[in-house]
Amino acid sequence: MIENQVIPTFYRRDVDGLPRDWIRMMMNSIAGLAWRFSSDRMIMDYTQACYNVAAGGVSCDMPPR
Repeated sequence: MIENQVIPTFYRRDVDGLPRDWIRMMMNSIAGLAWRFSSDRMIMDYTQACYNVAAGGVSCDMPPR
């Protein structure tokens, strides 16, 4: 897939020298995956793994600093 689709898409440029299909593919990837790498998700994970656990009287799973 990388050799036959991804690489040719990256190097195929339009008259302006832009890889339009590559840009479209990356924008779709970002739109579909950005939530996994956001600060909102980080805070949610931290809250569930530490604060909620600590509020229940049990220490969190995070190692001490």
